[in-house]
Amino acid sequence: MVPAFLSNKQFILGVGFGLICSISLSLWKWNQTVASRDKFVEAKMKKKRKLGEMKMVIVVRKDLKLTKRELFTQNVHACIGAFKESSVVNPSCVKKWQRYGQAKIAVKVNDETELLAIQDAANKQNLVNCLARDPDSSKNNALILCIGPDSVDDINLVTGHLKLY
Repeated sequence: MVPAFLSNKQFILGVGFGLICSISLSLWKWNQTVASRDKFVEAKMKKKRKLGEMKMVIVVRKDLKLTKRELFTQNVHACIGAFKESSVVNPSCVKKWQRYGQAKIAVKVNDETELLAIQDAANKQNLVNCLARDPDSSKNNALILCIGPDSVDDINLVTGHLKLY
Protein backbone atom coordinates (compact mmCIF):
# COMPACT_ATOMS: atom_id res chain seq x y z
CA MET A 1 0.00 0.00 0.00
CA VAL A 2 1.53 3.31 -1.18
CA PRO A 3 0.80 6.51 0.77
CA ALA A 4 -1.37 8.96 -1.11
CA PHE A 5 1.19 11.77 -1.24
CA LEU A 6 3.77 9.51 -2.99
CA SER A 7 1.37 8.79 -5.81
CA ASN A 8 0.90 12.48 -6.46
CA LYS A 9 2.93 13.47 -9.57
CA GLN A 10 3.27 17.07 -8.48
CA PHE A 11 4.88 16.08 -5.18
CA ILE A 12 7.44 13.80 -6.85
CA LEU A 13 8.27 16.44 -9.49
CA GLY A 14 8.69 19.05 -6.73
CA VAL A 15 11.10 16.86 -4.74
CA GLY A 16 13.09 16.06 -7.90
CA PHE A 17 13.24 19.73 -8.87
CA GLY A 18 14.39 20.65 -5.34
CA LEU A 19 17.19 18.07 -5.44
CA ILE A 20 18.39 19.26 -8.84
CA CYS A 21 18.35 22.90 -7.66
CA SER A 22 20.28 22.15 -4.45
CA ILE A 23 22.92 20.10 -6.30
CA SER A 24 23.29 22.83 -8.94
CA LEU A 25 23.59 25.52 -6.28
CA SER A 26 26.26 23.63 -4.32
CA LEU A 27 28.28 22.99 -7.52
CA TRP A 28 28.02 26.67 -8.45
CA LYS A 29 29.19 27.74 -4.96
CA TRP A 30 32.08 25.26 -5.12
CA ASN A 31 33.18 26.72 -8.48
CA GLN A 32 32.97 30.24 -7.03
CA THR A 33 35.14 29.22 -4.06
CA VAL A 34 37.76 27.67 -6.34
CA ALA A 35 37.75 30.74 -8.60
CA SER A 36 38.15 33.16 -5.69
CA ARG A 37 40.94 31.01 -4.22
CA ASP A 38 42.71 31.03 -7.60
CA LYS A 39 42.38 34.83 -7.78
CA PHE A 40 43.80 35.13 -4.25
CA VAL A 41 46.77 32.87 -5.08
CA GLU A 42 47.43 34.77 -8.31
CA ALA A 43 47.34 38.12 -6.47
CA LYS A 44 49.73 36.78 -3.84
CA MET A 45 52.16 35.50 -6.50
CA LYS A 46 51.94 38.82 -8.38
CA LYS A 47 52.79 40.67 -5.18
CA LYS A 48 55.72 38.34 -4.54
CA ARG A 49 57.03 38.85 -8.09
CA LYS A 50 56.71 42.60 -7.63
CA LEU A 51 58.76 42.49 -4.44
CA GLY A 52 61.39 40.33 -6.08
CA GLU A 53 63.02 37.30 -4.60
CA MET A 54 65.84 37.76 -2.12
CA LYS A 55 68.77 35.55 -1.20
CA MET A 56 72.10 35.39 0.55
CA VAL A 57 75.04 33.64 -1.12
CA ILE A 58 77.93 32.05 0.76
CA VAL A 59 81.09 31.66 -1.33
CA VAL A 60 83.48 28.99 0.00
CA ARG A 61 87.05 28.22 -1.09
CA LYS A 62 87.40 24.57 -2.01
CA ASP A 63 91.22 24.51 -1.97
CA LEU A 64 91.31 24.66 1.83
CA LYS A 65 91.07 21.47 3.84
CA LEU A 66 88.86 22.82 6.60
CA THR A 67 87.09 20.56 9.07
CA LYS A 68 83.31 20.81 9.13
CA ARG A 69 83.55 22.64 12.45
CA GLU A 70 85.98 25.25 11.09
CA LEU A 71 83.91 25.66 7.94
CA PHE A 72 80.71 26.11 9.94
CA THR A 73 82.33 28.61 12.31
CA GLN A 74 83.71 30.79 9.51
CA ASN A 75 80.41 30.51 7.64
CA VAL A 76 78.54 31.85 10.67
CA HIS A 77 81.02 34.73 11.08
CA ALA A 78 80.58 35.76 7.44
CA CYS A 79 76.78 35.45 7.46
CA ILE A 80 76.31 37.37 10.70
CA GLY A 81 78.66 40.09 9.49
CA ALA A 82 76.78 40.47 6.20
CA PHE A 83 73.42 40.40 7.98
CA LYS A 84 74.45 43.09 10.48
CA GLU A 85 75.83 45.36 7.77
CA SER A 86 72.80 44.80 5.54
CA SER A 87 70.46 45.58 8.46
CA VAL A 88 72.04 49.03 8.67
CA VAL A 89 72.69 49.72 4.98
CA ASN A 90 69.62 48.11 3.39
CA PRO A 91 66.95 47.24 6.00
CA SER A 92 64.15 46.87 3.41
CA CYS A 93 66.06 44.03 1.72
CA VAL A 94 66.58 42.32 5.06
CA LYS A 95 62.87 42.56 5.90
CA LYS A 96 61.87 41.09 2.52
CA TRP A 97 64.47 38.35 2.88
CA GLN A 98 63.19 37.46 6.36
CA ARG A 99 59.56 37.55 5.26
CA TYR A 100 60.02 35.31 2.23
CA GLY A 101 62.05 32.32 3.36
CA GLN A 102 65.59 33.54 4.06
CA ALA A 103 67.17 31.72 1.13
CA LYS A 104 70.85 30.92 1.59
CA ILE A 105 72.90 29.37 -1.22
CA ALA A 106 76.45 28.01 -0.85
CA VAL A 107 78.74 28.10 -3.90
CA LYS A 108 82.41 27.28 -4.34
CA VAL A 109 85.48 28.92 -5.82
CA ASN A 110 88.88 27.39 -6.51
CA ASP A 111 91.18 29.68 -4.54
CA GLU A 112 91.63 32.94 -2.66
CA THR A 113 92.21 35.08 -5.76
CA GLU A 114 88.89 33.96 -7.22
CA LEU A 115 87.19 34.65 -3.87
CA LEU A 116 88.64 38.16 -3.75
CA ALA A 117 87.61 38.74 -7.39
CA ILE A 118 84.03 37.82 -6.45
CA GLN A 119 84.21 40.28 -3.54
CA ASP A 120 85.47 42.97 -5.92
CA ALA A 121 82.57 42.30 -8.29
CA ALA A 122 80.12 42.45 -5.37
CA ASN A 123 81.57 45.79 -4.26
CA LYS A 124 81.24 47.17 -7.80
CA GLN A 125 77.55 46.15 -7.81
CA ASN A 126 77.13 47.81 -4.37
CA LEU A 127 76.16 44.51 -2.77
CA VAL A 128 76.67 44.14 0.97
CA ASN A 129 79.28 41.46 1.68
CA CYS A 130 81.43 40.19 4.50
CA LEU A 131 84.70 38.30 4.21
CA ALA A 132 85.63 35.82 6.94
CA ARG A 133 89.38 35.50 7.42
CA ASP A 134 91.39 32.79 9.16
CA PRO A 135 92.04 34.08 12.70
CA ASP A 136 94.77 31.50 13.40
CA SER A 137 96.84 32.16 10.30
CA SER A 138 99.66 34.69 10.24
CA LYS A 139 98.81 35.30 6.56
CA ASN A 140 95.22 36.34 7.39
CA ASN A 141 93.80 34.18 4.57
CA ALA A 142 90.32 34.90 3.23
CA LEU A 143 88.16 31.81 3.78
CA ILE A 144 84.49 32.55 3.12
CA LEU A 145 82.59 35.42 1.55
CA CYS A 146 78.94 36.09 2.28
CA ILE A 147 76.98 38.35 -0.09
CA GLY A 148 73.56 39.76 0.69
CA PRO A 149 70.77 39.45 1.51
CA ASP A 150 69.80 41.23 -1.66
CA SER A 151 67.86 40.76 -4.89
CA VAL A 152 68.37 37.41 -6.63
CA ASP A 153 68.96 39.18 -9.95
CA ASP A 154 71.64 41.46 -8.52
CA ILE A 155 73.47 38.66 -6.71
CA ASN A 156 73.30 36.39 -9.76
CA LEU A 157 75.21 39.00 -11.75
CA VAL A 158 78.15 38.33 -9.44
CA THR A 159 77.77 34.66 -8.45
CA GLY A 160 75.50 33.16 -11.11
CA HIS A 161 78.37 31.35 -12.86
CA LEU A 162 79.61 29.56 -9.72
CA LYS A 163 78.79 25.92 -8.94
CA LEU A 164 76.94 24.86 -5.80
CA TYR A 165 79.08 23.79 -2.87
